[in-house]
Amino acid sequence: MPRISGSQPGDGVQAVVFALQILEYLAQRRSTVGVTDLARVFGTTKSRIYRHLQTLMSAGYVIQETETERYRTGGRLIALGRVVSENFELMSAARTVMEELRDRLGHAVTLSEVELAGLRVLSTIAGTQPFEIGVKPGSLLPAHATAQGKLLLAFGPEAPREKLLRKTLPANTPHTVTNPATLRDELKQVKSRAGRSRRARPSSASTRWRRRSSTPPAGSSARSRSST
Repeated sequence: MPRISGSQPGDGVQAVVFALQILEYLAQRRSTVGVTDLARVFGTTKSRIYRHLQTLMSAGYVIQETETERYRTGGRLIALGRVVSENFELMSAARTVMEELRDRLGHAVTLSEVELAGLRVLSTIAGTQPFEIGVKPGSLLPAHATAQGKLLLAFGPEAPREKLLRKTLPANTPHTVTNPATLRDELKQVKSRAGRSRRARPSSASTRWRRRSSTPPAGSSARSRSST
């Protein structure tokens, strides 16, 4: 990467160029990067790198991993790339499924990526209802206060869920659930409703199997029917 000499974070265009170069470098890496590594690559001070990273983090373009304190690109940068190019692999692959889900349920569908602070919206498809409340790509959804977030907490790994429930949960509205015990009960209800929904709507394959097994061919013995 080219070295930018003599510029400080407040130097206007040079500061913007430098921030973009940091983003490009992070995007090209397959692993997280530390402040010391970035300072060595760009030939500048760690304090300058740190200030740029903090600015990029506050805008959602960079994420710092809590365990290692190293950095990687964030979901908002991915969302920006989607606006520029419709060929982004994840969203292209998900588009058909999202449209099928929208057509079946009539509601808006949102594709998000999990981040430490919640879920970053990557793409949305409007529903078929005359009025609906939607979110914009790039928005950060808190896990404890949104439908997507509660699905993640209910069916996702236990460790991140327990870590979140040990924190103070902010109230986005007067109706936001901030009590960990109450939220646990809601998550149990989410899993219970999902289980009832799956049982109430058997797959077409299982339906066809039951139809075949319930009408055995003529001449079959009672023994063969019971074993089917």
